Amino acid sequence: MDKLYIGGGNILNDYGSYRMKQPISVLTNGRMSNVFGGEPIDIESIQQKAIWKYLSKVLPRLTPEDIAIFPNATQRHRVPHRYKPENKGQIPQRL
Repeated sequence: MDKLYIGGGNILNDYGSYRMKQPISVLTNGRMSNVFGGEPIDIESIQQKAIWKYLSKVLPRLTPEDIAIFPNATQRHRVPHRYKPENKGQIPQRL
C-alpha cells in the first residue's frame, strides 16, 4: 500500500450543534497480495483495521460513524506471482 487519500467530510454547523452531511472519506490504493499459496487473504479487513487503529490514535474523538473507509488494492505486476505468491520462495523481501 503506497497511496492514501483522506477527504475532509462535510458537516452543517448551527449555533452549538452540528449534523454530519458526509463522513470523512479514506481511500487506499496500491499493490497488496490477496492470496498466498492458494489461500485467500482478507486484505480489505486488514486495511480497514489498520486505518481505524491509526486514525483513532491520532484523532481520539473520532468515531466509526465519522469515517467511511474504501479499501482498494491491485495484484497486477510484470513479475509472475509477485503479489500472488505460491510459496515463501516467491516472496521478494522475506523477513
